[in-house]
Amino acid sequence: MRPRRFLLSLTTVYAMLVVAIGVNYAVLWRAGELGALGDIIARQRENGAIYNALSIGFADYKYAAYRAVAPQIVAIGTSRAMQIRQHDFVAPFYNLGGLTQGPAQANVLADRLLLRRDVPRLVIFALDFWTFCVPTGVGAAGGRPVESAFTHDGMGEPPRHFLAYRLLLDGRFAIADYARLFAPQGADDVDRIGLGARLGTSGFAADGSLYGTAPESALDARWRGMFARIAAGADQFVKDCAISEAALDALRRFVDRMEAVGSRVALMLAPLPGAVMARLEAEGRYAYLGELRALLAARFPDQFDDFLDLRRVAPDSEFLDGMHGGEVTYKRLILAMARQPGSPLRGLVDEAGLAAQIDLWAGHARIPTDPINRRFFPERAQ
Repeated sequence: MRPRRFLLSLTTVYAMLVVAIGVNYAVLWRAGELGALGDIIARQRENGAIYNALSIGFADYKYAAYRAVAPQIVAIGTSRAMQIRQHDFVAPFYNLGGLTQGPAQANVLADRLLLRRDVPRLVIFALDFWTFCVPTGVGAAGGRPVESAFTHDGMGEPPRHFLAYRLLLDGRFAIADYARLFAPQGADDVDRIGLGARLGTSGFAADGSLYGTAPESALDARWRGMFARIAAGADQFVKDCAISEAALDALRRFVDRMEAVGSRVALMLAPLPGAVMARLEAEGRYAYLGELRALLAARFPDQFDDFLDLRRVAPDSEFLDGMHGGEVTYKRLILAMARQPGSPLRGLVDEAGLAAQIDLWAGHARIPTDPINRRFFPERAQ
């Protein structure tokens, strides 16, 4: 009896495990997570679908989409580069934002992607101030910049077998969210590929740019979290930094390597809202920002544009939050870069179209008439 009882118990456990895995894969299938990456990218280009799958490696997706587009223009950086879009340009563009946390990782990206096969004509690198920061006492020459603490997972496919349950435990989704996947689907639902796109609030367009992140309705609420970080010297806001010579050297290597093969590089120091800049100044322990801006301007006079402080250019209402500029803000930056004498963006930007959109939507964080906003995020477009 005991062997039979043991086998029955073991069979029951295996059956429950198979059912659990089957439910997990049913959720992933219904959300469009199980399609081949090439098919997903083709659907995006054909149907204007948005993508945010959680069971496919983010870097795998962006690398494959980049190769499919074969762009002349590419944007790199963190999430603060993700609002640069194809319709700002008159040549093929792809946004690789999210893969590069600083100059050292930019060189890795160059090795793995940008310097292989056809190189892009132009690379726009949105720089983040904290990736040039070495905390006090470490030493500027040998210390590792703060970028090492904000590393992306990189290549590879996340574990799939129990993903739906892990997301439940993490509070990302609820059982009711998964139930919605199995309700009748409309055309727009079918073109929301992945759990993040179907059940979340954001997705990547075919050009690699991010849509859907909605700003807080009240301006002061958008910066509250940043003010707390600034006061505490936490996360990206480290007090009393030294400038990392290692990061500056890595940036020089990246620029020289790309331009040696005929790919121009445009460096922009990504912006912060005026309220955050004012709080940094009032805190009094972020003086390295001024030193960094001067060093970048001196060492990269032909490539660098300083957009960290836009208080004279863009109102705070154009920012999504305390760290990310919105669509109109980035249109302003691209247009300003294109209008510089000798700019590598000259002839690649629809200057008249950008100027018209800026005039029409000045003061807004998002553009409601953008086809992706209008189709997938109309209730959030502002």
